[in-house]
Amino acid sequence: MATLKLGHTDKGNVPEDLKKFFSVYHVDAGIKEKIKFRKESRYGWAEFRELNGMEVHELQKFLKDYGFHPFGELSGIFGYITLSGVRLFQEYVRTVGGSPEIGSPDGIVGNGTKKYIQKWKDEELKCIWNTEEGKSKDFDTWIQFLETYKNKNVEEPSAAAKFANEYAGETSTLPVEKWSADPKEVHLIGIRRKERMAVPDGGLRPNDDLFILLLNGMVFKFWGSTDPNPHLARSEEPFLLEGQHLYRFGWHKISKLDQSYIALRCAKNGTLITRDYDRSGSLTPEDLEMGQELNSTINIHWSGVGSYNFSAGCQVISGQSYINHNNDFIDCSSYAAKNKSQLKKDAQAGLIRTKGAYNVLSDLVLSYARPKDNIVKYTLVLDEDLALLTELGNDYADDLFARFKKKE
Repeated sequence: MATLKLGHTDKGNVPEDLKKFFSVYHVDAGIKEKIKFRKESRYGWAEFRELNGMEVHELQKFLKDYGFHPFGELSGIFGYITLSGVRLFQEYVRTVGGSPEIGSPDGIVGNGTKKYIQKWKDEELKCIWNTEEGKSKDFDTWIQFLETYKNKNVEEPSAAAKFANEYAGETSTLPVEKWSADPKEVHLIGIRRKERMAVPDGGLRPNDDLFILLLNGMVFKFWGSTDPNPHLARSEEPFLLEGQHLYRFGWHKISKLDQSYIALRCAKNGTLITRDYDRSGSLTPEDLEMGQELNSTINIHWSGVGSYNFSAGCQVISGQSYINHNNDFIDCSSYAAKNKSQLKKDAQAGLIRTKGAYNVLSDLVLSYARPKDNIVKYTLVLDEDLALLTELGNDYADDLFARFKKKE
């Protein structure tokens, strides 16, 4: 039996129209013309490789039946959604299943992963993610927070909310009346900590912010930065406005296709930003008074292991660690690449490195979000906003971030 990986296809299943096949996923300029799969953790591109038999179909059926591929088609094509399902299975076995010997969640189905697939079949095991049993205890709390945050801004709009309400053009930044707290949708909440803390000349804003993923009753927590590094943008670096924004599946680094990888991109036209006009290295009320502008390059993407802020205004996620649906701290440091240079160097040497916790976030969205929606509601808030809900409170963000840093 073959080792299965991205691009492998069952006999007779290679699509006749490759451009049409990839049009669902390669929607961004640059990558749009590619008719190969992007091997984002190993660099390069994977062409279709036709196999004898139905091994890919059998793999997809296992992932679907056991809870990792709920909306994926049994196409016989090992594409991006199958890759996400495989990585989630490997991560689930490693963490929830308590079997780290399965190794890194690399998306390659070799003998080790096949052994665990057979074990699951023999023992009739099931994934509880995406089920009532797997619902996180704080899921309803976060949905309630989104409702409370919206109501507060309806009654008394923040400066950022006023800009969103007054902006006349089409944008991915929503006016307050269109903000959603629907538990059936995919939500990502960014928590910007210490927004007004200035950084000295030559300094940079650290990766000290938090991200809460709400998906089908599950809550996963990540860390990184919602703020730009002053050295990666012009002197008046961009800050995404607080509020709710529409994001979709897409790609980061599309200007350098040898570095492109899966990310979330604004769904249409761009998002509203303001800039550090007073050059304090922070976002101040005075900056907000200068107004807003539309920017189409604010993505949600990977930031290495979080040791450095790689953002020029994007929202960046650390690969070092995350907290899962059961509120367990998960360490990814044994296989998460420090940065893209290490990722490329190790890939060329045949070593297994991935984007760690970031892959968990992107794989959860790709595997468990309904394809017809293809939208993530990203709500950016300040740490002080969490005090709107008693169950969270003033100290929640600091305590959660301290938990991440304590485990480093």
